[in-house]
Amino acid sequence: MLNTLAIVKKMTAAGMPVQQAEAVAETLVSSLEDEVASKRDVTELKRDMVQIEANLKRDIKELEVNLKRDVKELELKMDKWQADNQRQTLQIGLAMAALVITVLGFLFRFMGR
Repeated sequence: MLNTLAIVKKMTAAGMPVQQAEAVAETLVSSLEDEVASKRDVTELKRDMVQIEANLKRDIKELEVNLKRDVKELELKMDKWQADNQRQTLQIGLAMAALVITVLGFLFRFMGR
């Protein structure tokens, strides 16, 4: 907090009338009190920042856990998709082989006549 008496003394020493110096000092102090943070304000802000930091760390940890779970689920889905894809590829290969065998069978029968 500003010392209004010291401000008034300096202004009157510089030649300003006492009433005017007091008015200026009071105006200056009241406007600065609204704008300048007190030690209590800073202490409360620090406490709030510590709480915010703790909350952020907790939230980040929770996000990490969720991300790891989601990645694991994706890996499992990809493994299943890959297995399904391999099974379908094998089925298509067997169907194509059966088709080729059938076509060759018809060709051999047709050529054998």
